[in-house]
Amino acid sequence: MNGYNSLQTIYKSERVTVSRAIRDQDGKKVILKSQTSEFPSQRELTRIKYEYELSQKFSLDGMVPILGLEKQGNGFTLVIEDV
Repeated sequence: MNGYNSLQTIYKSERVTVSRAIRDQDGKKVILKSQTSEFPSQRELTRIKYEYELSQKFSLDGMVPILGLEKQGNGFTLVIEDV
């Protein structure tokens, strides 16, 4: 993904890929969660956007901060703080 140096794939399934990376902009360690499919379904797109929206509405103690939602190809990637 542009703007990130991927270090390691942590998890991969038919629907989701989770990778550890470093953001080029500031050297921050992050987790990238994206759809595995090059052409994700509308349901998969809605699910990841909803996950981002919920994280922005609620700030619960112990909740890992989601730093952003970025467009990637035909899908989206959640940028999550690596704690």
